Amino acid sequence: MKARRWILGLLVLVLAAGTAAPSLGWRVAASRCPVPDSGTCLGKLSAGTHTATSFRPKLTFTTPRGWSNYLDIPGLYLLQPPGAKPPGDTIAGSFIGLETRVAPESRDCQSPVGGVGTTPAAIEGWIARQHDLVVSDRHPVTVGGLRGVSLDIRMARGAKGCLSAGATVPAAPLLVGVGPSSFDHEVAPGVAERHYLLAYKGGTLDIQMIDTSGGHHLPSYAAIVKSFHFAH
Repeated sequence: MKARRWILGLLVLVLAAGTAAPSLGWRVAASRCPVPDSGTCLGKLSAGTHTATSFRPKLTFTTPRGWSNYLDIPGLYLLQPPGAKPPGDTIAGSFIGLETRVAPESRDCQSPVGGVGTTPAAIEGWIARQHDLVVSDRHPVTVGGLRGVSLDIRMARGAKGCLSAGATVPAAPLLVGVGPSSFDHEVAPGVAERHYLLAYKGGTLDIQMIDTSGGHHLPSYAAIVKSFHFAH
């Protein structure tokens, strides 16, 4: 089966982490990370509790053995399951991603939708109105001290979607980053996603669980997300 690819705009978003001369600590961290300017990522993780260094709000979480962290910058954090391919310019396969501030994505697969708010309720309402998306199991949720809503999302059968930069398969537009880092995310055919849209500093922090198996791994991913704790 050919692996599908989802753009998180790594070439753009890593630049948002800054261009200051790296410290010695940054160089040590970079040696663990396959993407330039990956920030203070931890690389391969042992089983246990870990803390993000650069991502804000400050994040603590627990993982089983075999997971990896290949991106840790102020607006984005990436966790990948055992056996996942490290990211290059794009991320292939399943992952758990966090984005500090998001907005609905327009049909150009790169910019925010005009006239739509960026609170969890506004984004949830916009998602529910999209014919390219199938939404299920919507319910209130609290994760790590932040409140919001949980949604399971798939691309609708027959949806045309859009083709983002570097992608080979059209996908349904969903979210873009609106600071402090940039990214774009589309829902690809056959992929199961769960999003936690959480209220944070007047906007929405998104936790996304992307499962290319069609949903079989979402419960184990959700167990990791349940361990998340945010501190200001």
